[in-house]
Amino acid sequence: MASLFGATVAVAGAQERRDARPGLEAEQPPISETVVDTESVESILGKIHSVNQFEIEAGQLAAERGEDLRVRRFGTLLARDHRLSDGKLVDIARAKGYRLELKPPEREDARLLESLRDLRGAEFDKAFLAGMDRGHKKVMDLLTESEGRLEDPAARRYVAKVLPVLHQHFLVAARLRIETSGSRKTQPRG
Repeated sequence: MASLFGATVAVAGAQERRDARPGLEAEQPPISETVVDTESVESILGKIHSVNQFEIEAGQLAAERGEDLRVRRFGTLLARDHRLSDGKLVDIARAKGYRLELKPPEREDARLLESLRDLRGAEFDKAFLAGMDRGHKKVMDLLTESEGRLEDPAARRYVAKVLPVLHQHFLVAARLRIETSGSRKTQPRG
């Protein structure tokens, strides 16, 4: 119901400002009032939801098609972490009444998925790691910028918990990109 109005006003307490003197306008609204822009929160959470779905699919492809064992393991880790992250995100959205729209991946990400579906072996590893390196950097930048604008405490806590995980994924992708560019550590599947 609150999302129909685009914003919800949550009052943390019924206590009025006692420091305002009669005849003078209070310069700031009471600290206990917080305006939550539902549309903005839904938009940001929707972007994260879409990114999670992209990362799950890309991770699954890496687990299946990667040549290097480390790439396959990283793919499994990505799929697992983003599945868990998305579950928590969906729980927050349900609890708060936010609608999560799954949007198609951005053009660059869609092209990456398309190429990953066709590639195998070392070429797959190279394209996957480059995409994960670039993609995680982009998402970290988006969330770092958005975190301060999220007025919903649960959404802000979620982003604060997700950022270190994304940073870790970024570091692993960058490290593997360097390590796999010269040597091949392959192990048979199975």
